[in-house]
Amino acid sequence: MSKLICFGEVLVDFIESDSKESTNTYAGGAPANVAVGFAKLGGKSLLLGGVGGDQYADFLMEQLKKHKVDIRSLTSFPNAKTAKAIISLDQNNERFFQIYRDDTADTLITADDLNQSVFSKNNMFHFCSNTLTSSSLLLTTSSALKLALADNLLVSFDVNIRLGLWEDEALIEPRISQLFEYCDIVKMSRDELDFLAIQCDKNTKDYIAFCFKKGVNLILITDGEKPIIAYSKEFQVSVISPTVSVEDTTAAGDSFISGFLWKISQLLDNKNNFTSISVEDLKTCIQFAAVCGAITCSEKGAFDSMPTQGKIKNFNRDLTF
Repeated sequence: MSKLICFGEVLVDFIESDSKESTNTYAGGAPANVAVGFAKLGGKSLLLGGVGGDQYADFLMEQLKKHKVDIRSLTSFPNAKTAKAIISLDQNNERFFQIYRDDTADTLITADDLNQSVFSKNNMFHFCSNTLTSSSLLLTTSSALKLALADNLLVSFDVNIRLGLWEDEALIEPRISQLFEYCDIVKMSRDELDFLAIQCDKNTKDYIAFCFKKGVNLILITDGEKPIIAYSKEFQVSVISPTVSVEDTTAAGDSFISGFLWKISQLLDNKNNFTSISVEDLKTCIQFAAVCGAITCSEKGAFDSMPTQGKIKNFNRDLTF
């Protein structure tokens, strides 16, 4: 069950150099990062979205192909530009984003660009909230989720809120929560959980219960170096994050969820087995994902820092996965 569709943007990351006087150019975009991470671990992934016709689009396509991501389902918009992110790092190498995304290719994909046969050939579907920032993208995302539901795909949603992409913050929680009914797995940071709970006047415990009521089966909460917490309707699991020297946290969350999806795909024959996964197996999947995220934090550049199985084995030979 290791065939994954990632829906959404691929963009250019300009990350500050160590001298902070220039930037280095990398391929990025949360869904694209997950697709690359999944493929580098040995799974099959494809990216579903839009690409432009400029020189940056050519660079991104080359990078995706280099990392064995299927790009045949990307829709080309020759007259559109490629989205860009300027990423600055603080003294702890934490990120601050400036994203340029006005009428870029990733925002132009519509429901008419979705091919149902793509969904029938894959097992899992992953997306994030960057495809909910406009009413047209919300409609396209909803259409994609309906196709995923029709073909019984396991659906993963990384909330991954970028406030600068939203014209009206009041729209964030309603748009996110209206899609929970399609989701098996929801991943968010502790800050994102707090933000969403406050937006609908709930405490975090009640918001988690609200997610389950909407249909979510598993919630993964990351919190930097603090333990990762997984919630289901029946139990709660806590997993300690590995300690690393942080070089750049860009794509660490994407690496975490790609690792989790890859590991869990090795345990499932189909989506129907997901809710019966044991607590111990779930902990193993989270530990594996945490190592993936830690490795990515220790390097720069989203695609290149996504780990291979060899890097994971070398990270800590005392861990067995």
